[in-house]
Amino acid sequence: MTTWVLLASRTRARIFERRGRLLTSVRTLEHPQGRIADQDIDPNRSRRTFDSHARGHSGERSPHENSAMRFSKTLADTLRTGRVESRVDRFVLVAEPHFLGLLNKELDHTTASRVVASISKELVAEDVDVIQVAINEALSELDRVSVV
Repeated sequence: MTTWVLLASRTRARIFERRGRLLTSVRTLEHPQGRIADQDIDPNRSRRTFDSHARGHSGERSPHENSAMRFSKTLADTLRTGRVESRVDRFVLVAEPHFLGLLNKELDHTTASRVVASISKELVAEDVDVIQVAINEALSELDRVSVV
């Protein structure tokens, strides 16, 4: 059974294949637009207004949020393609909580059903040894729960 581990942030994603307890790099995707400030993405965009209690109001998503949503869709499509082409059977998703939520919203039903673990941590920039420990711990916990 082939498992892909996706580590993602708004700016970068890394996909590893897990064989036994070892990770092998499959692909890295860069998304530099995730680093750009809203005003640099769309300098003509209207600014937020503030009420008397200093709460900001805006009826639309920020350009930065839209950029993150597009990247999460790209990643979901990459996972779906791997599944459809029978290159992968199950997935582990690792991302900071907000981006993990965006990614989960973009997964199709069949791909989402093959997610065996989700880890709400920012690990995309970490060394592969640190990533392996986190993944192995998460999957060991999952295996213990499945046995009970």
